[in-house]
Amino acid sequence: HLAFMTFLSYSGIFISPAFYSFHFLDVMARVQTLKNVTRAVTANKGQLLLTCMLLLIITYIYGIVGFFYLNEDFVTNGEQTCTSPFTCFLTIVNALKYGGGIGEKLKIISLKERQ
Repeated sequence: HLAFMTFLSYSGIFISPAFYSFHFLDVMARVQTLKNVTRAVTANKGQLLLTCMLLLIITYIYGIVGFFYLNEDFVTNGEQTCTSPFTCFLTIVNALKYGGGIGEKLKIISLKERQ
């Protein structure tokens, strides 16, 4: 164990600093709370995978609805971002990923324009 950690340290010095990141695995193995978190995630990996699939399915449905009903409203920097159902899906995924939500990608329309 010590020899492997020493190898990682020397690799970090002479090859790439990225090798230092593997030292966090040793910390994870020593701290009980981190062990419990790892166990909780790996024990329920099937449920977590199904939850991620549900998220993708719902996002895809939003992409389809956005393509057919809100196509002209998906504008970013004056450019249409929803040119196909798949690009609508990717636009929504990126909007959710960067934290602004779907409203961030939709064109702002005042109440006077709606009437």
